Amino acid sequence: MSADDIKLPPRTATIGDVQVWDEEAVRAAILADRASRAPSPQGDAWQPIETAPKDGTRVLLATPRGRMADGEFHARYGVWSWPYVMVEPTLWRPLPTPPIDAARSTPATEKGAEHG
Repeated sequence: MSADDIKLPPRTATIGDVQVWDEEAVRAAILADRASRAPSPQGDAWQPIETAPKDGTRVLLATPRGRMADGEFHARYGVWSWPYVMVEPTLWRPLPTPPIDAARSTPATEKGAEHG
């Protein structure tokens, strides 16, 4: 998708913390936001914690002993927010797609057939 594929009326818009003032800026901001949410080049492989996003993005975290949970980095306090507060995570990976998305894409007739 290119910036020309997005048709928006010229107006002010706020995306995240960025306020944009014209149609081209809105398109650029949308494309930048989409690019930031794209899968990482490393895919779903575990990566060193030093490479994890520090912008509040929720990710899957792990310890050397195999504890795993989702969490996010809080830049204000410089710490990871996750259930194992006494242990620093050493690995991270993107969260998988939630299973609810797959359920929503299943036609209703197929859902009913499972229960009947």
